[in-house]
Amino acid sequence: MSKVININKKINPDISKHRDKYSSNIEYSFADRLNYVMLVRNITNVQLADKMYCATSTIAGYRTGARIPNAIMIKEICRSLDVSADYLLCLSDSILLQE
Repeated sequence: MSKVININKKINPDISKHRDKYSSNIEYSFADRLNYVMLVRNITNVQLADKMYCATSTIAGYRTGARIPNAIMIKEICRSLDVSADYLLCLSDSILLQE
């Protein structure tokens, strides 16, 4: 049988108290860039959700910063919007995929 381990207990308390502070910066940056790309591409939450086979509430959560997509969803967003992951993750200012 698998044992469930609470990983929060293993996190250094000094780091965990700052986790929300740092992750919120990433959330808002990702959300801002996702909103921008969707605006430029003229794509709605419904259209993106249909392309990604997910709920519109999931897309809305990403756009407001209430949710952070996992790696698989980031890949699907990039494929669906034809945008680089580096751009969405604020690692590059180039919106286009490199070929």
